[in-house]
Amino acid sequence: MVDQASPSERGDPTKTDDSSAVVIAARPRKVQQNFSRRARRVAYDLSMPDLATSIGLVTEVLTWAALVPGVLLLLVAAVLRLAGIRWHSADGVAFDDGRRRGVRWFDTRHGFLEGVFPAGTGSDVAAGSDVLVYYDAHRPDRWQVSEPEPPGKIVLLLGKILTVVGLLSAAAGLVAMVLSG
Repeated sequence: MVDQASPSERGDPTKTDDSSAVVIAARPRKVQQNFSRRARRVAYDLSMPDLATSIGLVTEVLTWAALVPGVLLLLVAAVLRLAGIRWHSADGVAFDDGRRRGVRWFDTRHGFLEGVFPAGTGSDVAAGSDVLVYYDAHRPDRWQVSEPEPPGKIVLLLGKILTVVGLLSAAAGLVAMVLSG
């Protein structure tokens, strides 16, 4: 069934029907904003802070995001260093007895110690030559001829970087606070 009602009977004010030549158009209502000049200025100031205030906000967040984890990583690195392997060094002598190659050294706590190179290594050390040996003070069977890396090296580096970034950010935030008044 087709709707036989005219557009004006359906309540559509923008349409005309054939019997009426008058166009009824809806006029949009204008909302009047009666804000004072001072209120508009305050609203603008709240939405658009000056440069020093913006820098202050960014540096505050960056300070907390970098300084606190940086200091915590420095503490973790210190614990790793204290609890890690204590490497001692000793002057040793390389040996080759025909079946194996290795290094012998003397430790005042453990006496004479001997370490055998794993298969395929130690070929660059001539028998009878002096070799600087690094060994674990608690377990002298753990040894090496290259200088060992300190434990927590990467954690320490990351902690230093984050701490410096946090301190620089805090300094920039203080400067921004003084400049903003």
